[in-house]
Amino acid sequence: FPVTICPFGALISGHWADRFGRRNVLLFRITLMSISTMAIGCLPTYTMVGYLSPVTLIACRILQGYAVSTEYSGCGTYLLEFSKQRRGLLSGIVTSASGFGIFGASLFMLCFQSHWRLAFILAGLLAGGLGIYFRRHLAESPEFLEIQQTHQIKPFPFFALLREHPRALCRGLLIAIYAGVAILVIEVYLPSYLQTHVGMSREAALKISTWLSLCEALCAIFFGAMSDRFGFSRTIFVAAGGMLLGVFPCFWLFHLSAVFAWGLGVFLFAVLVGAMDGPMSAYLVGLFAGGDRKSVV
Repeated sequence: FPVTICPFGALISGHWADRFGRRNVLLFRITLMSISTMAIGCLPTYTMVGYLSPVTLIACRILQGYAVSTEYSGCGTYLLEFSKQRRGLLSGIVTSASGFGIFGASLFMLCFQSHWRLAFILAGLLAGGLGIYFRRHLAESPEFLEIQQTHQIKPFPFFALLREHPRALCRGLLIAIYAGVAILVIEVYLPSYLQTHVGMSREAALKISTWLSLCEALCAIFFGAMSDRFGFSRTIFVAAGGMLLGVFPCFWLFHLSAVFAWGLGVFLFAVLVGAMDGPMSAYLVGLFAGGDRKSVV
């Protein structure tokens, strides 16, 4: 449900961010994510309330999907509008946050496998609470303030984007879709694949996914910094070509009964995804003017 809702939530959140500011939308979304995550940990069981239990769970997941929409692009846009130097490195740091987040979530699952409710409650309290605290004290983006002060805010940013930047929009969408598919395959589908087709235990697959997320986050920072020297688009396109050629050999490595082969597969996947995703935020932000940036995602 979160993946399905994300594109629609992104259009809504992007519209509000271009109309009323980056900071306000960032604060609202982290608050919504915190509440919906904690609510999942507190849901009554089916034996207690019947069909209301799964319906409530679906509702919470829909809220999570809306809350996470444009989170990556929103943070990237906000930070990159403050900085004109080392934008690739900053983009890699923003990207690495999702990898570190998945790493932390995987560790939570390993530690609280028999207490999943506690994991959701703690995640909502700790991550959500810290996020709300820090975002309450954020200043608004200087580029948005400039647009606001010069009365250049567009009433319908998405339609202005379609009218004024159709080629850039198509280019950004295609690259973002390709990167999104690669990330979902490697960080979401891989644990299931390892259990179903390789015969790994759930715990072993989760451990591999955990280390992959950590390695990918570190690679995103490294290749984001490298893109400042070699260019955002060149780094992304080389990594995308490498992913196209290397995805099947990397999956094949996990079929070998050797820890070294598994480690090599994790490393290669981390390099390919990190190199493609690290400079992504800087590349997308550079395609559009300030008043149209959030609406693209």
